[in-house]
Amino acid sequence: MSPQNSKVRARPLLLKLPGLGSFIEISSDYASEGSEYFFEKIAPAKYWLSTLGWPIFVSILLAAIPIPCGCMPYSFEIEANPHDIALSLIPSLLGFGIGAYALVFGLSGDLLKKIQEGHQRKELATKAPAGSVLSINSAFAFPLVTMAITTIVASVQKILPDVLILSIFTWFLTFLCLTLTYQLIVALYRLGRVIILDKF
Repeated sequence: MSPQNSKVRARPLLLKLPGLGSFIEISSDYASEGSEYFFEKIAPAKYWLSTLGWPIFVSILLAAIPIPCGCMPYSFEIEANPHDIALSLIPSLLGFGIGAYALVFGLSGDLLKKIQEGHQRKELATKAPAGSVLSINSAFAFPLVTMAITTIVASVQKILPDVLILSIFTWFLTFLCLTLTYQLIVALYRLGRVIILDKF
């Protein structure tokens, strides 16, 4: 199956929504690791859980720590404002991610073909839908768009600092960006390893 063939599919309604549709499409590609089977479709829940389960779980736990509600055994009040943390960290991470993303466009066609062939061999071995070379694109795009959304939310939270739910959501998005940055570094490491081995 190829992206060219999948263009005839009817796009799900959610993917047609302005703004939100693009975010869902990028998120779905990230969850399915660029699998061609879900091109212009929404990946099944198991892919989302496998890829985004632990970052979301960790981010929820960390976001709950500053809440003095008794719902967390180690909850305590933190004087730092989430918007201050987010707006001091996220722009730097966003700049790092965009700079690293630019490296993708310098990859040779032969190297990309080798990466795709590796995914195809994995699919034949496992008899299950595997990722594709498109995973390189979504590995950068999803963390970057999440960072952009976090910056917007943190800016609104700075204007409305007394809205508790907005404060909690800002904490959550900030920690999610940090976990996604970790995953981005892992993706860069694996990509770097392929590039280095290709030179021998």
